[in-house]
Amino acid sequence: IETWHWDFGDGHTSEERNPEHTFVDADDYSITLTVTGPGGTETLTKEDFIDVRDVLSLTVSAVSEQVCIGESTQLFAEASGGTESYTFNWTSEPAGFVSDEQNPIITPEETTVYIVELNDGEETIEGEIEIIVRVLPEITLGEWPEVLCIEEEPPVQLTAMPEGGVYTGPNVSEDGIFTPEEATVGYNVITYTYEDENGCVNSAQDSIYIDQCVGINTNLSENATHIYPNPNQGEFTVSCNSVIERIWIVNQKGETVFDEKSHAASVNVNTDLSKGIYFLRIITSDNKEAILKKIIIR
Repeated sequence: IETWHWDFGDGHTSEERNPEHTFVDADDYSITLTVTGPGGTETLTKEDFIDVRDVLSLTVSAVSEQVCIGESTQLFAEASGGTESYTFNWTSEPAGFVSDEQNPIITPEETTVYIVELNDGEETIEGEIEIIVRVLPEITLGEWPEVLCIEEEPPVQLTAMPEGGVYTGPNVSEDGIFTPEEATVGYNVITYTYEDENGCVNSAQDSIYIDQCVGINTNLSENATHIYPNPNQGEFTVSCNSVIERIWIVNQKGETVFDEKSHAASVNVNTDLSKGIYFLRIITSDNKEAILKKIIIR
């Protein structure tokens, strides 16, 4: 053989006997070799002889790399190159999360590194991403009034920490001014919502009872009425400087959950109520309009 002519199928050729050639683009290439010698010329073509693939690569991302406790985000594993027949295997550090989805949705409870293993049947590579979990802001409500009268009662400024949140509920402004005279008799549930610098939101709520306050003798029975222990586990004593005629307990929905008549200055109350905040209403011999007290059952 006197000459060699290679055609690599990508527009490039070589006259070397044993050439080296670099293919730029991924594709299937047919290779043609033409040789000449004393006996003439001969050509041989190999169809789709060279299979050029892009290098297997992986890009890992997320909708959000920072979330608040309780929030979800979606992970993404973008694969390219290789055989283009992919499988995915997700794990995590700390351990506890596994998935074979390409783009799983997660709800982490703590800052976590998510690792994905990509396999194309011939090669395996890995990628990872850290999702930072932010704690919710801790809210502390101020000393909100337990009971207010519906008449001749000035507006009340409610407080909470951290400052800068929003108050919502009946007859309360966004900055926490509650107007009793515009409220309805009964329980008014008010919610305080705060968003911190990380965009994490938390809320807390309490209720204010609006009473008609008709005929309540605050200088006598109310100030001389005692509940002990309070908080308690459902059993407590109510004492007064006058005769207690009736005791009943309502929950924060305004539902009566305990009702008992008596004729004594000291009454032992024993209930099986669940944990929570309740309101105790007491009628005495010198106060027929009911005294209102707050009790906490733990």
